[in-house]
Amino acid sequence: MAFGGVYRGVVTSKNDATGTGRVLVSVPSAGLSGSWAPVCNSGGSGVTFSVGCQVVVAFENGDPSFPIVLGKL
Repeated sequence: MAFGGVYRGVVTSKNDATGTGRVLVSVPSAGLSGSWAPVCNSGGSGVTFSVGCQVVVAFENGDPSFPIVLGKL
């Protein structure tokens, strides 16, 4: 099943063991209870994400296995 568009998600953790700056996001409207997602960084704007903050999430090629955080709400 492909997911188009963007979704509202919530950051549930930022303790990325890989050290690549990913955050754990939950996107209930897409049935995603938790998946590590890279964060889109537009030129090093210094946006920080905290646990519980709402984010905009899209899915690479519409695949819910590959979320990408586009920004913070």
